[in-house]
Amino acid sequence: MTFPFLITAGAVWHKVWPFLIAILFFGVIIFIHEFGHFIFAKLFGVKVNEFALGMGPTILKKQGKETKYALHLFPIGGYCAMEGRPCLLQQKGLAADHHRGRRRHV
Repeated sequence: MTFPFLITAGAVWHKVWPFLIAILFFGVIIFIHEFGHFIFAKLFGVKVNEFALGMGPTILKKQGKETKYALHLFPIGGYCAMEGRPCLLQQKGLAADHHRGRRRHV
């Protein structure tokens, strides 16, 4: 006797795996993009406060010598939080122009 309303694990996997592959693919692209920001910040002497993949609640985090590395729950982006971002400095009235050339490349 068969039950037409039952969904087998194979049927679920058949529907889900393309989404998992897409998330993995975009995760790799996001990592490469954010890692580029990270490398250029280090090359130009800009301190990186946090390097993170994903958004939302933190799943994993590790504090390095000067950078916190984090993995967040929702794989929809990432960020590389750098010291002395121009928008934050201008909002607080602390804008300094002596690193402007360096920040442009990062």
